Amino acid sequence: MNKPVFFAIVAITFALAAAAGYAQDAKHSSHAPATATKVTPLRAYMIANYTIHDQATFQKYMDAAGPIAPKYNGKVMIFNLDAKKVEGSPTTVMAVAEFPSLADAERFYNSPE
Repeated sequence: MNKPVFFAIVAITFALAAAAGYAQDAKHSSHAPATATKVTPLRAYMIANYTIHDQATFQKYMDAAGPIAPKYNGKVMIFNLDAKKVEGSPTTVMAVAEFPSLADAERFYNSPE
């Protein structure tokens, strides 16, 4: 995904929804019952926190980038243009997109659009 210069400062983090220990098959765990359980696939999240310096450029970016996440099986879970900080030094815009896998999230992030 081609990003404007203002977006270069975005802190992007791909986080797994569950620790690896929760994803293992129960029959291989010493703490689990002998019956196997369904393993839930791990999801990936793109977390962005940034400040808008040029509203017109940001709007062009949003018009172009907004419809792309669903193309890569993602959905925007949180998008707040006026996030309030509780601690630390986060910027005002906070966004979280969820993807079915890390591969989907990386394809979205590295897409040519």
